[in-house]
Amino acid sequence: MCYQLGEHYTSTFSATRPAKPTDKGMVEKAVNIVYSKIYALLRKEHPGSLEELNIFMRKLLNQLNQNPYKESPDGRRGIFEREELPTLASLPDTPYQIIKSKQVTVQRNYFIQLPDNRHYYSVPYEYVGHKVWVNFNQRTVEVYHKYKRIAFHVRSSTEPRYNCIKEHMPANHQYMKESAGWDTEYLLRLAGWVGPYTRQVADRIIHSSFYPQQNFKACNAMIMLQKKYSKERLEMACKQAGHIARPTLRFITTILSKGMEQQTCLFDEMGKIPSHENIRGASQYK
Repeated sequence: MCYQLGEHYTSTFSATRPAKPTDKGMVEKAVNIVYSKIYALLRKEHPGSLEELNIFMRKLLNQLNQNPYKESPDGRRGIFEREELPTLASLPDTPYQIIKSKQVTVQRNYFIQLPDNRHYYSVPYEYVGHKVWVNFNQRTVEVYHKYKRIAFHVRSSTEPRYNCIKEHMPANHQYMKESAGWDTEYLLRLAGWVGPYTRQVADRIIHSSFYPQQNFKACNAMIMLQKKYSKERLEMACKQAGHIARPTLRFITTILSKGMEQQTCLFDEMGKIPSHENIRGASQYK
């Protein structure tokens, strides 16, 4: 973290000298001066708020910095403005943010996952299975492999869960995405035109595996079954699949090819309890 702070402010940190340090006396002397010239005098004041206390401290601090040294006409402020101020650099335009680091393994879908919000970020597919270092904060994500930066992402509060850069994808994945132009919103909207049950099945097919893009082709093929069997039959078949957590294209195709969409849904039958003598009714609970 010290290295990050130094890099942000274009400065360096130096460790204290080993063995017998000789700088401790100077530091303690400066602390004693602050106590005697500022802290001790504040005991006579009775500020009613933190703002008033800061005003008293600032007044005493200005007096301390303007008082001349012994055998010198200059005080601390005069020496600072003459010798140190011209050599100081301006502060950065952006405030310093703590950068967190973590070593992770690139997953088989060429994504890495951050621990803070469980979102995924792509890296070049050649690094699948490799261990990489991720440096991240609230604004950026940087991925390094053997001290070489291989990926950079800009974060936002409205970003999707999967953040993919086109150049990180294999050539066949890029071609699929460009030629088809599919994405989750488009496919769900297309399925919604058929009916709510078709949209529900499409959503489950898309999210049935770890990487949704791998299921776009199957989802689109399921929606296109309407051209062969009609929208009405496809919607009824998807209604039949409403109790399936992970429906597949083959499952929907089988229902349509065998005409099973006309059958009564099992979960609809289970939802109706026939009347019998063991049902006591509301009158038994008065």
